[in-house]
Amino acid sequence: MYPNITPLNLVVNSNRFFFQKVLSNFETQLSEELKLPVKLTCSATAYEESFHKNVLKWAAQLPDAVIPKIDETYISNMSSFDSLVVVGDIRRSQDLMTYGSNPNVYRDKIIEFMNRTREILKSNCGLYDRFTGDGFIAYFNKYMCEQEGKDYYEMMLKSCREILEFSNPFFEEWVHLLRRIPETDIGLCIGVDSGIVSFKDLDNQLFAIGDACVWATRMNSAGNKGDVILNNLLYHVLSKVLNGNNCEKINSITKGGEHFSAYRLQIQNIHHVPTRKKPQERGEPGAIA
Repeated sequence: MYPNITPLNLVVNSNRFFFQKVLSNFETQLSEELKLPVKLTCSATAYEESFHKNVLKWAAQLPDAVIPKIDETYISNMSSFDSLVVVGDIRRSQDLMTYGSNPNVYRDKIIEFMNRTREILKSNCGLYDRFTGDGFIAYFNKYMCEQEGKDYYEMMLKSCREILEFSNPFFEEWVHLLRRIPETDIGLCIGVDSGIVSFKDLDNQLFAIGDACVWATRMNSAGNKGDVILNNLLYHVLSKVLNGNNCEKINSITKGGEHFSAYRLQIQNIHHVPTRKKPQERGEPGAIA
């Protein structure tokens, strides 16, 4: 009765009553074609109801392939595995509003930026949390990525590359629409940290908490336009492919006055090859630097 749903043909419709309307139309059409005296009543399977509920809750946040799988057990498993927290922030975003030609331009450009950013994150097995007003928060969870045959470090790096490749020219073009040329470059900075993040479904709202969320924000505060700033743990995971040409150690300070060090990446040519579970065979490539 209900179309087969696979990660390849999944089309999300977030209309709250879409599923009920489809069933009602099907019942009416079938009754008329069969010339039945009484209208048929169709019922949905538990899977179909669960899938539709998940679409309403998670379509804006989760990769399409994950939506049919998500349940309390899945969320609990995510909370038991490492997550990479990615915080993006638009540097000097207030100038875009203050010196823009009109508020509608700001609204339309922000919507365009966030829609494209969310598409990139979801297409790379990322979990898009929310828009923060001038940026975003997202997660790359080890359990989620492994379930889709992906490496969560590589997915994070790929997303950062694609977001910056899109956003750098995007903001350069946007600046052309401002009345006043800002003294500081306008653009996106990304901060990343790793750790256990506890995920909860609270009344159909994603709730995530963990130290890595705080430190990813601090990493972000240490950077400028076009930067990707890593905390210490991520640096050592990626250290085999990092060198003086693509990584720079920097020092910064938190709002509370705490000093810390971090690492600024030139992310274009950095990739992560996870530790192999079998000996490397002859002819197989090693880490890409």
